[in-house]
Formats: sequence, C-alpha cells, structure tokens
Amino acid sequence: MGRRIGTYTVKWLFLLCIAFVAFEAYINGADNQANKLWLLVLLAAGLTCLMVTRQIARKYRETIEKHCWKMTVGYLFILFVLQIMIGNVLRYTPTFDLDAVYGGAVSWVENGNIAAYQDYFYYFPNNLGLLTFFRILFGIAKTLSGSSVDYFFVGVIAGSVSLTVMRFSVIWICKKLLGSEYAVVSMVLMLFCLPLYFAAATFYTDVISMAAPALFYLFYLYSREASSWKKRIGWYLAMSLVAAVGMEIKFTVLIIVIAVTIEMLLKDSWKNCLLMIGIHILVIAGIFALVNRMVYPSLLDRTQAEKQNTPYLHWVMMGAKGDGYYNPEDYEFSRSFDDPEERDHAIKEEVIRRYREMGVQGVMNLWKAKTIRDFGDGTYALSDFLDDGPVNETGLHDWILYAGKNYKQYRTVCLGFFVMIMVLMLAGVLESMCRRGVAAGKETAIWLAFFGIWLFLMLWETSGRYFSNYLSVMLIAAVLGISYLEEKMFSFWTWLRASWKNENEIAR
Repeated sequence: MGRRIGTYTVKWLFLLCIAFVAFEAYINGADNQANKLWLLVLLAAGLTCLMVTRQIARKYRETIEKHCWKMTVGYLFILFVLQIMIGNVLRYTPTFDLDAVYGGAVSWVENGNIAAYQDYFYYFPNNLGLLTFFRILFGIAKTLSGSSVDYFFVGVIAGSVSLTVMRFSVIWICKKLLGSEYAVVSMVLMLFCLPLYFAAATFYTDVISMAAPALFYLFYLYSREASSWKKRIGWYLAMSLVAAVGMEIKFTVLIIVIAVTIEMLLKDSWKNCLLMIGIHILVIAGIFALVNRMVYPSLLDRTQAEKQNTPYLHWVMMGAKGDGYYNPEDYEFSRSFDDPEERDHAIKEEVIRRYREMGVQGVMNLWKAKTIRDFGDGTYALSDFLDDGPVNETGLHDWILYAGKNYKQYRTVCLGFFVMIMVLMLAGVLESMCRRGVAAGKETAIWLAFFGIWLFLMLWETSGRYFSNYLSVMLIAAVLGISYLEEKMFSFWTWLRASWKNENEIAR
C-alpha cells in the first residue's frame, strides 16, 4: 500500500508539473510573441506525423525488430556527421564561461597552466570538471594531430558524441520499454527537436552532460534485467561512472540518480538499492578526488579557492529576484565580503528575506515567470553561445541567432514542437495512472526526474538552456504518451466509422 501511494504521489506531482509547464509554454512562451494558431498547427502536424509513423511501424513490426540495430546505427551516423558539419559552419569566438573552460583547457595543454583563467575558476570551481574533461580530450587530440590541432573542431566532435549517445540511449530505452516500433517513433520525434542539429557547436556543460541522464537510466534498465549479482554489480559500476563524469560536468545529473534510487525504494528493492548507493558513493568520490588532484595545487591554490568560491546559495539568491535571471548586482553583493563565513551567512539571510517579502503569492508569481523563461522558448537558448562573434555569416545565422531576421519564425516552430513533446508527456502520465499491477510504476524515475529538474530550476537562476541536459527524459516520457494518444484516436476513429455506418443503414 505504501509503495502504491508513493508511486501515485510521484505521478500526481509530475501531472501537475507538466500540465503547468505546458500551459505556460503555450500561452506565454517565446516572450508571448509566438502566434498561438501557428503553435496549434505545428502541434497537430507533429502529432499526426508521429501517429502515422506509429501505424507504419506497427505494420512492419517484424522487419523493424529484425533490423532495428542497423536502422539505429544508420540514423545515428547520419545525424552525427550532419551535426559536425553544421557545428563547423557555426564557428564563433567562445566568451565568458565557455571561453574559460575551452580556453583554459587549451592553455593547460599548450602552456601547462591556466594563468589567464585562474580568477574565473576560483569563483566558479563547479566548472573544473568540464575544464579537466577538455584538457584530457584536447591533450589526446594534440598527441594525434600535433601542432595542427583544431581545438574548436574537437569541441564540436565532443558535442556531437554527447548528442549521439543521448539519442542512442533514448532509442534503446524506448525499445526496451515499449518495443522496436517505438524505437522508430522516438527517432522521428527527435527529428522535430530542431536545436539539436546546431547544439554540437555549443559544447558547454548543458550539451556535454546531455548524454549522462539517459545513459544512466538505460544502464539501470539493464541492471533490472541482470540474472546474477556479478552482472548487476557490473551495471551499477557503469551507472556510477556515468553519474560521476556527468556530475563533474553538470551537477544536476544527480537528479536522475536520486530519481532512480527513489524508484528502487518504491519497488522494495532495498538490497539492490543499498548496493547501488554504496558503489555510487565510492566511484563518484573517487572521480571527484581525481579531478581535484589534477587541479590542486598544480593549477589553483586551495586556500584562495575557498576564499573566492561562489557558494551555491548565491544562485538561489539570484533566482529569487525579478524573474530569477542573471543580474550583476547579486554578484557584486556576493563578492563584497572578505570573510567566507560572513559572506555565506549574508547570502543566506538575503535569500530568507527575499522569500519572506514575496510571500506565497509572490513565490507563485516568481515560479510562473521562471517556468516561462526556463521552458517557454524551445530553442534551448543555444544562441547564448552562437551569438558570440560568428566566424561565418550564413543564411542559417539569419534563423538561429537572436538578431537574425527570421529568428521569430524559427523560435515559433521550435516552441510548437516543444509544446508537442509536453502534450505527449502529459498523455503518457495519464495513461500510466490508468494502469494497474506491476506495470503501473515502471517509469516512476522518468516522471520524478522531470519534476526534479523543474523544481530545481524554480529555486535556481533562470535560463532557457539549464533544462536541456534532461531533454532526453522529456523525450522518453513523450514516447510513452504516444501509445496512449494513438489508442484513444484509434478508438475515436472506430466509433466515428461505426456511427457513420449505422446512420447510412438507417437512412436506407
């Protein structure tokens, strides 16, 4: 009984959350500039295409089952090459955060230090993981290519690899949960995610960590099927390695780890859960210690780092002002203290003050505004990077850059298909709530992960790209909803045909 209540609680939380997010994205998304009629047309067109795909896939189910692996490899290879080609065309000059991790890694490889970027990493040690990742990657590239290495191109390849792993994980998860025909449906669904074609060029934490949540969940599905303790431990080790690397790059990967842990507890898998947690703690601690060993004291001074480090509460404080978007005043406030303890206490008091002044109604208004900014764009805010000094001026830039003459149309199309994904997610959880028995809670971690990233972003700084490493979770949830919508539409069509037939017989 307790497990059933817990599972339904998760579903209700997700249901309320995704209904709220989808509604706000449709009504107020794209800065309220998107044409609502066009959004509906795009939504209907996308759903129709997916339903037709599902019907065709059903007709050729046996063939798809036989050749699913070949189809997946071909699909991924084409998109992998396409992403690299587009990423190379979209070259730009990395600035701010991306310049720090990218330029810092280049400096580390070429000069053995990050002298020009030390202050940045003293303030933002959370990005040391990506810095180290690029240092290793760029070091390998330099060894293989010598002085002719193109570091930007290597970054684009890294972004494309992450996107490819994410896509593969989504496809294979859908295959395992629903069958091979839904693997094909997921392939078509991902083609509607237009920003993914350009995302390889924005090889910052959002894109590079995009592979982690879906791959972690895929390994979890394999661990559930393991026939022996040795195999199960092997999958737990693989999960923990993915989690550790993902968390080093973007710490929100922890959300999928928590979601899977809760699902295991709701399934009463206490022994497996404790074993998994133990392995995770050891591997994650080991990876984090290894990164720290590479950075301290050879690149950074630990004492200085503790003094300048920006505490996590800073972003919570910034997220509780206006609509939670970046503001330089809060950075000035956080850096105005010489004593770290005094600074941390002052930030904590400021967070409490802001929420107390807002009250319940103010917090609800804030969360509404943040939801619109976080999930109401559809472009994943890629132009935060692509805008930074493009090397080439192409027709593509006219569509995808903020100042592009066709950006409004591009943004509308992206938002229409993004809302379609949310509608499918809503259908999926409704279908799951109607189920009974063991199957009723098999996707609990998916629902919980999305709720987790939404809740996190309601407390954090606002940005249209911060959710994007959980796009894979949204896609899986959307595919789960396609079967339900198709079933209802098929039932409606059958009823309509029967009614029409009866009326004709009566008329005769």
